Amino acid sequence: MEVNYLGSLLVSQAFLQPLLATGNRRGFLDPACLVFVNSFASKVPCKYMSAFTASKYALAGMTAALREELAGKPLHVAAVHPGEAARQL
Repeated sequence: MEVNYLGSLLVSQAFLQPLLATGNRRGFLDPACLVFVNSFASKVPCKYMSAFTASKYALAGMTAALREELAGKPLHVAAVHPGEAARQL
């Protein structure tokens, strides 16, 4: 939880105001972006990985809530969810 969820939360809090300021300067046509690297485990529970899965579900929930909180602001909030295929590259 400390790395997968709290790390992302704390870093996003630290960069939120500077990102919003950047988005305001650039305008709504080209907003700043805050992208979280999550996991396929945030979409499908992983057997024998309950703690990891829980931390990734928490990150997915935070991302969705933050996206709603910042709706209408010049900041795009997104997440990517790499899966098993990403490990083979």
